[in-house]
Amino acid sequence: MATATEAMDKLVALHVIADAEPFRNMVRFRNFIVHQYEEIEPEILFSLATKRLDDFRLFRDQIDRWNADQ
Repeated sequence: MATATEAMDKLVALHVIADAEPFRNMVRFRNFIVHQYEEIEPEILFSLATKRLDDFRLFRDQIDRWNADQ
């Protein structure tokens, strides 16, 4: 089984997404939340949820574009 970051690299290799780096950061933060949730500062979580939504939209749009081409 591949890790989430390895899966992102595979998506790049398959030309589903253009660049894995923004999504690797999402995966890292997800791992931090899951494993160290008691250390999360609410301000950081709020900032990411309100200012980094474009990363999610970018991922969605790249997946949608790839699906449309299939």
